[in-house]
Amino acid sequence: MLIKNALAGHDYLHMASDSRAPSPIQKLNHDILWTLFSVIAEDDAHVMKDQPNPMFDGPPPLETIISMSRVCQAWRDVLLPSANIWGKVLQVDCLAPMGWKWRAEIMRRTGTASLHIKGCIAQAARDFESDSEAPGFGTEAFTIGLLRSTWSRVRRIELFLVSMACPLQWKEILALPAPRLESFKVNGIAHRAGPENLFNGVAPFLRVMHTDYVGHNLNAPWAHQLHSLELWGTNQSTADDILKALPSMPLLRHLALTCLFRGLPGPVPVQAPLPAGQSIHLPKLKSLHLAGGFSCIYLAVAHALKPSEECELVWREIVGPLSTEESATLSDVLARYLKMSLDKGHGADRRAPSSGFFVTFRPRLLPKIVSLLLQLLLEANLSSLKRLDLFPEVSAILDQGDNTATFFKSLLSVTAINMSDSGYTMLYLATLPGIISFPELQEMTIHYNYIPDLHHVAELHDYFLSREKASVAVPVLHLTGNFWQQDWSILEDIKGLQVFWVEPKPDPIAGKPIKCSYICDGSKPGMLSFVHIRNRTLFDLRPPKFRINRQQ
Repeated sequence: MLIKNALAGHDYLHMASDSRAPSPIQKLNHDILWTLFSVIAEDDAHVMKDQPNPMFDGPPPLETIISMSRVCQAWRDVLLPSANIWGKVLQVDCLAPMGWKWRAEIMRRTGTASLHIKGCIAQAARDFESDSEAPGFGTEAFTIGLLRSTWSRVRRIELFLVSMACPLQWKEILALPAPRLESFKVNGIAHRAGPENLFNGVAPFLRVMHTDYVGHNLNAPWAHQLHSLELWGTNQSTADDILKALPSMPLLRHLALTCLFRGLPGPVPVQAPLPAGQSIHLPKLKSLHLAGGFSCIYLAVAHALKPSEECELVWREIVGPLSTEESATLSDVLARYLKMSLDKGHGADRRAPSSGFFVTFRPRLLPKIVSLLLQLLLEANLSSLKRLDLFPEVSAILDQGDNTATFFKSLLSVTAINMSDSGYTMLYLATLPGIISFPELQEMTIHYNYIPDLHHVAELHDYFLSREKASVAVPVLHLTGNFWQQDWSILEDIKGLQVFWVEPKPDPIAGKPIKCSYICDGSKPGMLSFVHIRNRTLFDLRPPKFRINRQQ
């Protein structure tokens, strides 16, 4: 029996005769098959998440569903009449090159179902010619036509527009009422393509709005019912409009703001005064993500919000000048969110992977802010903490030795440290004579990326040696990442240290990773130099690449 490979689109022979028992997958009933196909159709791993990214691995759901509809008659009988499944896999950058016959057939299979339209519209995507279209017809023209003819059926739209050649046509579409729309995630809307009244004010089921264009629409009726709002680089006269709109969004669960500047329009920008602290109550808000410095709106938002007690704060790229007043406000804000996070952690199962508090030191982070964060963490009394993840940026730690040492000294119960190579540089710089931090430390993991300017293995050796002399030796070290680029053999002097690593090249027979370990006892000098790995050619260390030819 000839069967189509569901993922790769290849033909191959099923070797079993029809008289033999069917394979397990052939025993699946209609409901299980339909559920399996639905899960595949819902796979949006390649569609933009926090920040749009058109790059993804593996075939898109549309190609997979088409291939699965050809596996056998039983699968075909389930898939062809399943309009909801076909309506969820409409990826425009896959549909547009197929030609009008294939596109018409797939749209016919959607019936009257609600539609999920997604994909990436790039400049190069307009250059192909299809069966009967004029030269230059491409993804953008196809997408505009598709949206015009089906807009009243669209439930979700997720588009990444690298460039926009037809802004006026987009403006006409985005001004139409959206009776079924639940999720709007569109990045790349040109300012002249944004209507003054999105959806003509009509989007009764809209719950998710992630976009770089919102105009002055945050007071529209649909804005009051949003559960998730993400805005970046928004085209509007002042981002302070957001502060005015937030009090009327009581259902908001997630808020993310990127590149939104404060200030009133005019020749000389004038910042509006900060709203009162905790004056905007959003009782359901559990996630606040901010990206930008103090010239933006973020400090004002974090200061003004009174979210759920379970709210997490993620703040990236805290850069820019900081006045005395803003410094005091920032201290209050960080202390408040830190307290919420720790209070939540104390009430949860501390063994759960999700419990904890994560601080990332990024490049260009002001020394004043690093010092403030360390002071707040010190005051939080984390003496019961069992694991420390340490991934600092070098520029953020060089002048913080004394502050970091005091913080490390307060972590009396840490048994495992998971860190980068810059992390053990921080550990070295923060080690003061006569003071042993982490007295309960049993295990250290280093994710090595080879940063040449850092203190390296010699300093790690000195750190281990000082602990050994103080009778608090670290018994276990795990090396990951590009550890083989460095010579670690100096650590063989630390008697009893057990080092674990995984060879970068898998077992040639089993195809599985080769897990290795070595106890430093002098039995194999040079074992930790990893010269045997570095001597291999670069080609040998590259993972194998497989090319899959896909067919319509």
